[in-house]
Amino acid sequence: METAQRHGLAVIEDTCHVWDRNKGPGFGSIGVAAFYSYDPGKPFIIGMGGAATSILRACGQDADLANAFRKPKAVETAKLHLQYVAHR
Repeated sequence: METAQRHGLAVIEDTCHVWDRNKGPGFGSIGVAAFYSYDPGKPFIIGMGGAATSILRACGQDADLANAFRKPKAVETAKLHLQYVAHR
């Protein structure tokens, strides 16, 4: 963070393989944006896909952003359901 501040750089966190055990600011709350992954093999699993967060207002102003992402294919949805069954 010191280097980024010194050079006027934005920090974007890749938190896809971490679990927040930090006593200070949590992972994903240090930079201006953070990316999370929920795929199998990650510390926090809820299926497929992920999330992005940002403290920058401009990042959330595009109402069509959600429409830019594709819907999962039928085979991907089936794979997710099979993973849930196998986990149980």
